Amino acid sequence: TSKYRRVIWQCNNKFKGEHFCTTPHFYEDEMKIRFISAFAQFFQNKDIVIETCRMLIDELTDTSAIDAKMERLTMELNDLGVQIREHIQKNAESELNQEEYNRVYDKLTELFSEKKNTYQKLKQKRTQQQGRAEVITSFINALEEHTEPLDYFDESVWKLTVEKVTIFHDGRMIFQFVDGTEIEG
Repeated sequence: TSKYRRVIWQCNNKFKGEHFCTTPHFYEDEMKIRFISAFAQFFQNKDIVIETCRMLIDELTDTSAIDAKMERLTMELNDLGVQIREHIQKNAESELNQEEYNRVYDKLTELFSEKKNTYQKLKQKRTQQQGRAEVITSFINALEEHTEPLDYFDESVWKLTVEKVTIFHDGRMIFQFVDGTEIEG
């Protein structure tokens, strides 16, 4: 790397579409200084934030309602699978009106697909909740490791605590931390 090399942060949509984003770019050094300032403000409420995050983790890891819905859907999918197989078997063993057979078959398979999609969405939601709980646990651990606010930029703290940074046209920066807290830096 060169001593003249500088890292610049800019909007993800800076050069997309017909109308370019006019938000100014920032040099990494300025971003780091503002993060240290925002983190110091955030750190003042550390104990409250940690307690709130623990309650959120409890809520996210309690997937009993989702699990119950998934279990009910599994039973319904199994029942529909049996009905579809019986319907196919009945058609194979005897002469049925094919229009009526196709109508019933299509209805059963459509219902099966709908329930399977619902099951997949619930499974995805459960996985997302568990992943979010892991992120928040790492966030808590990062906060607990520090007894004082940062006096230097720590990339690991940045990665574990910052969800996103919003930069406005006037140069203001809002740091959103993993727990949802927003602080202007």
